[in-house]
Amino acid sequence: MAEIFSQIPVFIGHLAVLPVYARSYSFCFCARIRLMKKTIAVLVLVLILAASVFAATGKPVTLIQRFSYGLGAALVANYGSSAEQALEYYKAYQYKDVLTDYGMQGIEDYRNGTLKISVDEINSALSEYFAELDKKNAALAAQNLEKAELFLSENGRMDGVHTTASGLQYRIIRQGSGEKAKATDSVELDYELTSLSGEVLDSSYARGEHSTFPLNGVIAGFREGVILMPMGSYYIFYIHPSMGYGVNGTGNIEPNSLLVFRVETYSISK
Repeated sequence: MAEIFSQIPVFIGHLAVLPVYARSYSFCFCARIRLMKKTIAVLVLVLILAASVFAATGKPVTLIQRFSYGLGAALVANYGSSAEQALEYYKAYQYKDVLTDYGMQGIEDYRNGTLKISVDEINSALSEYFAELDKKNAALAAQNLEKAELFLSENGRMDGVHTTASGLQYRIIRQGSGEKAKATDSVELDYELTSLSGEVLDSSYARGEHSTFPLNGVIAGFREGVILMPMGSYYIFYIHPSMGYGVNGTGNIEPNSLLVFRVETYSISK
């Protein structure tokens, strides 16, 4: 019996867990993601390999090849028969440079007990990849924060833009006449989330159905904004990174991203 993937607790900390209120690959801005990541990060994975067979053909060589292969193996350990779907998710939203063919080979070889690289090589690849990723994310976080604060400083002076004591900025497109929600309520609404560049990151409009969220389970900026809205309203929120996903980001939302939400509220569920 051999304990492998000594870096897995670190590795899993980098993975964005599928959000609680997600539909398909929708992120739905759930603040609980970070708590789930911390919970999963304590897992220690033990593989029972009667005999490890290291094949010479198709052996991953470069860092991204070794990482992709190790990722596939690790996803089997964490998600079992759902490893293929997990690989698709992480490729789409977390590690876009992952090589799918090497990831799929890692999945297959893990299941068959025929890993093509050693345990130490897999651990080394995971550590090296995440060290590089952390450096890139730190630089990106600093750059995005600077852009966000510059935008908000200029946007806050625009006609029709309101700023709350917390720094949340919002614009009223249509003011409703209904009841206002409390922080403990759930609200039926439509929303579109875009980045500062205008890229659509998530949208209930695109899915063609309203969404309902408990306000105590979403990011702070979104919660504060929705509480301001009488039902029937249509607002635009401009959310500072500190009231959004912060320095870590999540999924396809970069570290320290400014978030722009278009939100229409319909009804309250107590």
